[in-house]
This record gives sequence, C-alpha cells and structure tokens, in this order.
Amino acid sequence: NCGDVSPNVLGTFCIDTHLPCDFNHSTCNGKNELCYGRGPGYPDGFESTRIIGNRQFLKAVDLFNSASEEIQGKIDYRHTYLDFSQLKVSVSTSTGGPQVVKTCPAAMGFAFAAGTTDGPGAFDFKQGDDKGNPFWRLVRNLLKTPGKEQVECQAPKPILLDTGEMKEPYDWAPAILPIQIIRIGQLVILCVPGEFTTMAGRRLRDAVKNVLISGSNGDFGTNIHVVLAGLTNTYSQYVTTFEEYQIQRYERVHQHCTVPTP
Repeated sequence: NCGDVSPNVLGTFCIDTHLPCDFNHSTCNGKNELCYGRGPGYPDGFESTRIIGNRQFLKAVDLFNSASEEIQGKIDYRHTYLDFSQLKVSVSTSTGGPQVVKTCPAAMGFAFAAGTTDGPGAFDFKQGDDKGNPFWRLVRNLLKTPGKEQVECQAPKPILLDTGEMKEPYDWAPAILPIQIIRIGQLVILCVPGEFTTMAGRRLRDAVKNVLISGSNGDFGTNIHVVLAGLTNTYSQYVTTFEEYQIQRYERVHQHCTVPTP
C-alpha cells in the first residue's frame, strides 16, 4: 500500500513561518508551494528517507527471523486484461440494496496539480478542491472539454484533464489494464497496476480472502495470507476508498477510472 505513505512523518509546515500548514488544503496563506512535510532527518530529506528505509529493513529482518509458519501447497497464478473504462460493478446503494454501475474513462482532478507535501505543485491549485476555477477550466477546454456523462461519473472530482478521452497524438491514459493473482501455497499475492492507499489495500485483501475461502471448495483454508504488490505490470495512478475519494486530495483526484456514485 504505497498510495498514501511518506517518510515525512513529523507533519507539514510552512517554510516561511515554520507554522503548521492548513490541515484541509495543505497550504500556507493559500499557497501550496510553501507547504512541505518533515521527516525524522529534517531538514535533510535524503536522511529522512534513509531512516525510514532502515526502519522498514529492520522490521522485515525481525519478521523473517521470527517466522514460524512454513509455506506449503500449490503454486498457481491467474492473469487477465480488463477494460477499466467500461467495467460493470455491483455496489450497495444508500438504502442497502445492490445496483450495477459502470466505470468511466480516466480523468485528473484539479487537486492533482497541487502536488503533495512531499513535492508541492504550482500556481493556485490546492488539495481538497472539489470546485475548480473558471480560468483553468478554460485552459482545459482548449485540450478537451469533458462531456456531461463524464463529469457526472467523476463527481465530486472537478476534471482538470480528461485524459481517458484524449487520444491525440496517442492515448493519454491506459484503459485496458493487467490484473494478476499469484499463489504460493497459503500465500496469495495480488498484483495490481496502481498505488493503493492503506485502507483501499486492506479492503481489497479482505475481500479477496473472503472470496477465496468461501468459493474454493476447501482449496483455501482460513490460514491464507493475502498481500498486495502494487505498481505491477503497468501503472494506472492511485486507488482509494469511496470515502477518501469524496475529500479530493492529491491521491483521490489522481485516479485512473472511477465508479459513479450510486
């Protein structure tokens, strides 16, 4: 789950005043360029990355040395390609009933141009922007004006770049993506072509585990371990939860294909 992790674990601060950044928009007096995250090696970003990497290494060694379960069983895999721009998905409505909806082509929201506190963007973009502004809409329309169906499907994301429908001089975003599952005994690796947030990855792992246990006719026991391998085979931006998507911060507007709100 690399979609919302950072070595800057000490918080975000304005480089001009050294005060904390605005919490909701990661700005300093309305400017995203001044808001930066701080890591344990502050002010040296490389040192922060080294410290975090070393912590991960030490934990991995500890888990390896303390492991007591032996992997046993079959080795298998499944691999397929799916068109995520027109994928039918069954979701729960607000009343609890099921509803079949269809995904739509990729699009980048306004907040993606704001960058993150690991590397801010420029101009007057800011994270958490679910409105956009007229000037940048005009600039966007010079490239591609999104249609009504695309706007409604991507809501509450205001579209800055309608990448999934931009085809010149070539496709601006992939639509057909590879999905892969690898099995090594009771270890199941989900190979996904994107960056999942922590909670999105957790939900995917839980969902796959439940399906494998309930639908495998005993081939999988309750002791299976499902892990996520992101950024595999190709890249299709970020994957977030429905709740995270509503907030429209960087990762939430930097998504590939979207399921419309039922």
